[in-house]
Amino acid sequence: MRSAFAFKFNLRRHSKAAVKGIADAQYGLGLCYGFGNGVGKDDVQAVTWWRKAALQGCMKAQGQMAQAHHEGIGGAVQVEWNRFKSVL
Repeated sequence: MRSAFAFKFNLRRHSKAAVKGIADAQYGLGLCYGFGNGVGKDDVQAVTWWRKAALQGCMKAQGQMAQAHHEGIGGAVQVEWNRFKSVL
């Protein structure tokens, strides 16, 4: 079992790199939010970070987005629907 310190360390490390646009870090930060590791569980934030990573071609994030769509987690369907409507 990982300690709270390890989760906080991962959150801090992923946050810095995610803001810089590193897809793997964005995916990892999404996991932190999605599972509440080192931070309060927040499905909307998880989907936000997974989407950023998925748009950069991160296959793991694309898989998480597919699962979020399927399960209706974090407004993933609404986010993509709004994006679709904006190009019509």
